[in-house]
Amino acid sequence: MFNNYYTKVTVVDNNFLTSEECQHNLMIVQSLKNNWQSSFKYPYLSFLPFPLYSISDHKDYISNTKLYKDLMYQNFKLTYEKLQFKLSNLLNVELFFHDDLNYPGFHISNGKSMDKPNFHRDGFPQFKSIFSNKERFYFGNNILSVVIPLSISSEDDGLLYRTKNLPESDRQRLIYDEFLPYKSGMLIIWDGNIQHSMKPFLVHTSNSRITLQCHIVMGKKSYIFW
Repeated sequence: MFNNYYTKVTVVDNNFLTSEECQHNLMIVQSLKNNWQSSFKYPYLSFLPFPLYSISDHKDYISNTKLYKDLMYQNFKLTYEKLQFKLSNLLNVELFFHDDLNYPGFHISNGKSMDKPNFHRDGFPQFKSIFSNKERFYFGNNILSVVIPLSISSEDDGLLYRTKNLPESDRQRLIYDEFLPYKSGMLIIWDGNIQHSMKPFLVHTSNSRITLQCHIVMGKKSYIFW
């Protein structure tokens, strides 16, 4: 079911978070603004906390996780538990949070725009495992990506994705097969190997584009992380 069902981007719940829950999470995100971190790999974005990108980021990721884990759980506990319950039932597998992996985090575009796509995969094919001496997490076919828009930049905000992967050298080209428009509170899930990008957008200074993000890795035990 894991790979067969989510071979495309799928809205699994159009109203996973209520408008009140979205506003509550947004208020907390804004209150933690001093903890936001900017990304140099993906211009125009900030994060709370910083996600794992590649094996070269591994040490920074571990220290970042230790720094932010309690803060994230204390502030977003109810949302995390609701997400864990929903995804566990959806996939018919018990999902856990791991001590060494970040809780779900936030993409934040506060008063900034994105003028070109950034097509990428979340399957992390460069990893064979990230903790070779502990449980083995296999990155590749067994990763799902999850996003929950909390606030959107405009009515045509959303996700671009490709049903056929282009070579990595062409990944920045604006070629895509599908577009999924975002709505605040919806729960979206897809196979991490699908090439995807945020649709280029303009955010006015009075508005923020914020999404809650996480991944699911399946193995001996299955985990939600970011």
